[in-house]
Amino acid sequence: KQMFNSCAEATPDRDYLIINDIKMPYGLVNMMARKTANALISLGVKKGDRVALMSPNVPQYVIAFQACAKIGAVVVQVNPLAAAPEVHHYVKDSGAETIIVLAAFAKGPIDILKAKDTPLRSVIAFQIPSVQSEVESGQGIHDFNELVGAADDSEPDIAVRPDDILMLQYTGGTTGLSKGCVLTNENLVSIAYQENYWMAPLIDKDEPLRCLAAVPIYHIYGFNMNVNANHVNGGTIILVPQPSVDNVLAAINQHEPNLFPAVPTMIIGLNQHPDIATSKIRSVKAVVSGSAPLPLEAMRTFEELSGALIFEGYGMSETSNIVTANPLFTLRKPGSVGIPFPDNDVRIVDLETATTDMPLGEPGELICKGPTVMREYWNNPTETEKTF
Repeated sequence: KQMFNSCAEATPDRDYLIINDIKMPYGLVNMMARKTANALISLGVKKGDRVALMSPNVPQYVIAFQACAKIGAVVVQVNPLAAAPEVHHYVKDSGAETIIVLAAFAKGPIDILKAKDTPLRSVIAFQIPSVQSEVESGQGIHDFNELVGAADDSEPDIAVRPDDILMLQYTGGTTGLSKGCVLTNENLVSIAYQENYWMAPLIDKDEPLRCLAAVPIYHIYGFNMNVNANHVNGGTIILVPQPSVDNVLAAINQHEPNLFPAVPTMIIGLNQHPDIATSKIRSVKAVVSGSAPLPLEAMRTFEELSGALIFEGYGMSETSNIVTANPLFTLRKPGSVGIPFPDNDVRIVDLETATTDMPLGEPGELICKGPTVMREYWNNPTETEKTF
């Protein structure tokens, strides 16, 4: 809350959100976030209540997130393409009473609302110009623009503390039911500063971050590297809702980002794009590659084409994203996940007891502690105890 407000006060005219030809400065987004926050309050949302966000990378998602942060509501990030049972699980498990959703994906949440077997009581749907969708009317169903347009433009007088929960980031569910990682303001402020110190040679007061947000921001990786990292220096988020290679390259040509958080398929796709050599790819100074290993040949090719440096890392939802990463402007070890971020402690221990450090070159289980490690799994003491 305070970090975003400080950026908005210091640089109200600087671009905060860009999507296609639309540019939204900090001052405008802050005003819209204030109104959204007060609209939520008018629906009965209180500090600590869970508000689910279900949308691709569009401005309303970021505005709604900042609104929740202003009033101390807990954001529950939901993949808009998630299957109906998954969405039902997220809503029921988190206890979310409110969901803000792109209208094109509103049917699922509305069905959950009407079923009345979860705490959900408000579905707020928003439209975007490129995809207008009809939303049924009924009790508890609201139009985002109408709700926000009528709301008061004043900063909510709600105290938010470092140890307050900011987000429930649900895991991929590869080991059973998806679990909600409890991430606090302190967790996310810590990793925002870690990321900025790691990328310090790229960032200066005259050239703040310009992040190309092509990876989904409802994912912990996309959120941290695009939204959260910008809270430190007041950078710009270039939103790409449909991350095809053509759309990514078009956004690079139009808006010249200096940071590109990517996944290997995006990097490989750009390497093979017929227009890459005549594009503005050299505006990109650094690329973060995550979610899967990047082939070394693809790394070398992209760095030759762009002049950018790629660094890979390792992390998870339970650690607010990155735990270790290759250094950006010093010695890198391609194909490695690098070294721990500042203030993170990492050990590789035996699989049986998790107490003996493994010798150099021997495999084991990676364990870590630090300021970005989640508080717990939401309402799941058994899994929390097992994991910690």
